Amino acid sequence: MCEVGPLYGYHPKPSKTILIVKDLVNLPKANALFGKCGVKITLEGERHLGAVVGSKKYRDEYVRAKVAGWVRDVEELAEIGKNEPQAAYSAYVKGLSHRWTYVQRTVGDISVLFEPLEQAISKKFIPAIMGREISTTYREIFALPIRHGGLGIANPMKTSDSEYRASTAINSQFTELILHQIQSTEQLDRKSMKDKIKVIKQIKEDQLKARYKELAERISLISKKSLELACEKGASSWLSALPLESLGYVLNKREFRDSICLRYGWSIPNIPTWCACKQKNNIDHALSCKSGPYVIFRHNAIRDAYAEILKEICIDVKTEPTLLPVNPEDLCPTANSADQARLDIVATGLWSPFERTFFDVRITHPTAPSNVNLTSQQLYKRNETEKKTAYCQRCRQVEKAGFCCLVHTTSGGMSPECEAFNKQLAHRIADKRKDDYASVANYIRTKIRFALLKSVLLSLRGVRGKQQKEDSMIATSAVAFGLIPEKVSYEAY
Repeated sequence: MCEVGPLYGYHPKPSKTILIVKDLVNLPKANALFGKCGVKITLEGERHLGAVVGSKKYRDEYVRAKVAGWVRDVEELAEIGKNEPQAAYSAYVKGLSHRWTYVQRTVGDISVLFEPLEQAISKKFIPAIMGREISTTYREIFALPIRHGGLGIANPMKTSDSEYRASTAINSQFTELILHQIQSTEQLDRKSMKDKIKVIKQIKEDQLKARYKELAERISLISKKSLELACEKGASSWLSALPLESLGYVLNKREFRDSICLRYGWSIPNIPTWCACKQKNNIDHALSCKSGPYVIFRHNAIRDAYAEILKEICIDVKTEPTLLPVNPEDLCPTANSADQARLDIVATGLWSPFERTFFDVRITHPTAPSNVNLTSQQLYKRNETEKKTAYCQRCRQVEKAGFCCLVHTTSGGMSPECEAFNKQLAHRIADKRKDDYASVANYIRTKIRFALLKSVLLSLRGVRGKQQKEDSMIATSAVAFGLIPEKVSYEAY
């Protein structure tokens, strides 16, 4: 961009020079100065690298045309989202939503022009992937980033001005160089630019935290508790992952919508009203009830996932290892001194080459009646203390090995000790493979989160208790290969 008095223009190449004149008064001057040089002169404006420069009318018309196209894209994605909500959500967050970010950063004062797009997002796309209508409050919650309990579906009307201000501030030095036609970038103060980016990010983060607190006060206590749990590290990794079938990251439409209900403390439709244990059924009961195999299934899903990852960098990895016999008098009264006592995993070489470490997994439901009044820190501390009291002394004194308790919540959070273990695991794998630590840590969190999420979803809708059998039907265990009952008497023939 260069400025010549009351004229302003853009010339990436001498043969492609474009001059945009602000008004008719300046047109003769422009023709006199540049008309014989092959310069294209326009009163309206011109497209510029995916954005636009020129008069406000021209810019508005350009942005309206772009918005109309984006609205059609959102509506098409909403149709896909009715049957494939996870794929549609991922396509929107990872791809489609970035199409208008560049225009917002390069063209100012256009927030009102994004209203049709926001209407398509809030009235068509979100209800399509959710399978339900949402309130204004939850639309604002969904606009928050995933790490703040939202879904990352920002309102383009509210992000337009802030994106432009941030872009203008960060690139102010480049603007000065262009205006003064300085082709070298040696005068750039890169440290100042980095500091400015850091300040802008911090201001944005503070605004998001304040917005989160404001919105949390407008929802029910159950939903507020669920929103707090959704903000825990690792709890939202299932949302940010691409739906790759080869990695087991795919959810069908009912699983995806049930997961959203769990995330925000909403009731889940069409689950049984009563449990097999004769008690009223709801989410908290389904994730706490001991009927059926689901409690142990959740536990084993996490155990097996961790055991598989540990095999990458450890040797002698076993599940359900039996502990050495012990004299009960040698341990404190609260320790587990039973014969044939077992822990969940044992592995050698995690912390040092020959050190064995025993791991014990626990899955707890944070909104169960016994836990609902505890903070996350209190909940994790209580569960870690119980596990360490039962096994830590026995592992250290008898097994001469380390002990680590891996406490997870059904919402996807993890205890401090479990988080430290995950970091060590990621560092070891990254060092072995010469890979990026952040990518390895993200893979571990996502793999464990999906194992937990799918086991929780199965617990919600799974069959509990023994099913009734008709008296006239013969049990499968009593039928021979020839389909003749084994206990049939042949005396009548």
